[in-house]
Amino acid sequence: MPDRFPIFVVEDSDDDLFLFRRLLMKADIRNPLGVATNGQAAIDQLAELAQGPAELLPRVVFLDLKLPLRSGFEVLEWIRAQPALRGTAVIVLSSSAEARDVRRAYELGAHGYLVKYPAAPVFRDIVQTVSARPAGQPADGVVFEGMTKPE
Repeated sequence: MPDRFPIFVVEDSDDDLFLFRRLLMKADIRNPLGVATNGQAAIDQLAELAQGPAELLPRVVFLDLKLPLRSGFEVLEWIRAQPALRGTAVIVLSSSAEARDVRRAYELGAHGYLVKYPAAPVFRDIVQTVSARPAGQPADGVVFEGMTKPE
């Protein structure tokens, strides 16, 4: 994949983070990876990145919902309120398949919802879809295949 834009993951479980990295490698995704292990750290790191050059902003964030300090829903709401992050697609990556969680994530502006853990090709498809969009273009309306949909 030629476009090696930054990817950001918010995950508090070391085991899940290890599995996420392994799936990225299996999908041959070698993009720079930013990591936050709680909701507040995610907001702090993304706020700092939003102050810098646009090419350092992640173009996709994989976001767990059940996080310490700030929930994934709070982080998602914060991301969607940041003008600098309009071009960032947010994919919820959660162990919850609860219809209310899926619905709320989409209502707050998630671009996709995956129940942990999909096969490596799903990650490859997400990165290819993001890569096909010009950097900085708003992520509104981006469609990802293979996502859990609200009921």
